[in-house]
Amino acid sequence: MAYQRIVVSNKRTDNFNENDYTLGIKLPMNSVSGEQGAFNQSKTTEEQSVSNLISLLLTRPGERFMQPNFGVGLDLYIFEQNTNSNNNSLETAIRKQINHWLPYIRVNRITVIPNEAYKNIIIDFSPREYSANMTISTFVDGEGSFNVEVA
Repeated sequence: MAYQRIVVSNKRTDNFNENDYTLGIKLPMNSVSGEQGAFNQSKTTEEQSVSNLISLLLTRPGERFMQPNFGVGLDLYIFEQNTNSNNNSLETAIRKQINHWLPYIRVNRITVIPNEAYKNIIIDFSPREYSANMTISTFVDGEGSFNVEVA
C-alpha cells in the first residue's frame, strides 16, 4: 500500500515562531492594530478555552447554526426572579452545557448572587487540567448593560 504525503504548511519547522500561529479569536472581538489579522487572537489553549467558555455562556440555545442545543443564554437568566428554583435551574444549565460542550474545563464552583433587579453570577473554573483557577463574573452596570469579566 502506498502512502500519500500531505503538506499541511510550507513553513519549515527549524524556523518555527509561535507568534506565527493562532488557535482562534479571543473574546471580546476587539480589533488590534499593527498585528496580522483583524482581531485579537489566542495563542495558547488556555486563552482559547476561556474564549470558548464565554461563547458558550453568552450564546442562547437555538442561536448557533446547526447546533440548536449549544449555549446557556445567560442574558435570559439575569433578570429572572431570584428564587431558589430559578437559581438552581441556572446552575444546572451551566454545568450541563460545560460538561457536554467543553469537557476539558473543570467547574469548581458556581455562585449566584441575587440583587433587587438582577443576578450576579460567578463561575470559578480551571480551563485546563493543570492550570490555575480563573473566575468569570457577570454583572449589570449602572446603565443596565450586561457585562462579563474574566480574572
